[in-house]
Amino acid sequence: MVDPQHTEPGTSPTHDYRHAVLVGADFSGHDLDGADFTCADLTGATFTGATLRGADLRGAILQDARLDRAVMTRADFSGADLRGADLSGADLREASTARADMTGAVLTNADLRSADLSGADLTESILTDTRLQGANLSRVALTAADLSGSDLHRTRLDGAELTDVTWVGAHTAAIAVFHARSAAHQMTGSALQNIADTLEPDQYTQQVGPAIEHARAAGIDVTAPHTDYTPPPISWA
Repeated sequence: MVDPQHTEPGTSPTHDYRHAVLVGADFSGHDLDGADFTCADLTGATFTGATLRGADLRGAILQDARLDRAVMTRADFSGADLRGADLSGADLREASTARADMTGAVLTNADLRSADLSGADLTESILTDTRLQGANLSRVALTAADLSGSDLHRTRLDGAELTDVTWVGAHTAAIAVFHARSAAHQMTGSALQNIADTLEPDQYTQQVGPAIEHARAAGIDVTAPHTDYTPPPISWA
């Protein structure tokens, strides 16, 4: 186990770890606000309960790392390797994981409000009870991800891959997927069907109905072009 130097809890040292090899390092509970971990190898490192506000982790290797309960508001994980990482209970408000590989990552109870996850790979990730209000998940791969109980109010899902996503108890999932549909996106119809199957008909209609009427009033085409799936009747005009 690597013991990182100059990182005693409660101190405010300079944290420059660019390109450092810190495999298995233990930063639990440490104050790392503004730290620079650009392209560092942090495979299996532990950041449980640490603070990383505004930290730079672009291109860092964090495979199987523990970041549970860490405070990482406005941190930048763009292009990072977060495969299998544990981010449960983490505060990632306004953080960026754009283009990061988050395959199999655990984000249960994480706070991702207004975060930028655009282009990230979240295949088979666990986002149960996750706060995603206002988050950008455009072009995100969510194949076989579990979003049960998550809050998708104002979440962007345009261009996202939504095959086999679990939506049980997800808040405003239907409206988020409805707004994401486009002629180039094949899977929104089946995703809406999947959501509809988990909701009571009245609840589903209540979510999607006003969006359809608003689109019609604005003269927007609300058909489902180029899809092989038959969506629920309320989904399209």
